[in-house]
Amino acid sequence: MLDYTGCPLDRTGRRVHGVGPDRRDPRAGTVGRAGHVEGLVDAPARRKKILLVDDSDTALILERMILNRQSYELLVARDGQEAIDKALAERPDLIVMDVMMPGVNGFEATRVLRSKEPTKSTPIILVTTRSEAENMEAGFESGCTDYITKPINGTEFLAKIRTCLKG
Repeated sequence: MLDYTGCPLDRTGRRVHGVGPDRRDPRAGTVGRAGHVEGLVDAPARRKKILLVDDSDTALILERMILNRQSYELLVARDGQEAIDKALAERPDLIVMDVMMPGVNGFEATRVLRSKEPTKSTPIILVTTRSEAENMEAGFESGCTDYITKPINGTEFLAKIRTCLKG
């Protein structure tokens, strides 16, 4: 199990320190000459790409602060149309999108992305300040994978992102 920063946790929920190739953890391989890690696959892992979509600078700053420690590649769009264009061009692993934006809103952008072959299975988390049941229902009807309300709780936000990226 990992905490919100990605640090391993023991059975009691405490952080496990000293884990990794530099600490000779047998699960992580051994460090050979020239600093190469032996016993692991040589191909570098591709960083997961997340597209953040919001017209609010404050919301984008908060989302980036939460995600910056996680080694994700972050892309930004300011409205629904830009999100559609970037998603089709960049093919992110996950889209986190505000619902209420000028022009193309999050519901409309989600419907368009679900209709396009390159993004039809890309997980989409819709974010909004409204927590009423009808808005959540509209979000799921538009094709979103999950829903989160503002103000964003960092722990919940990361948990939903990790769950969507695993699927």
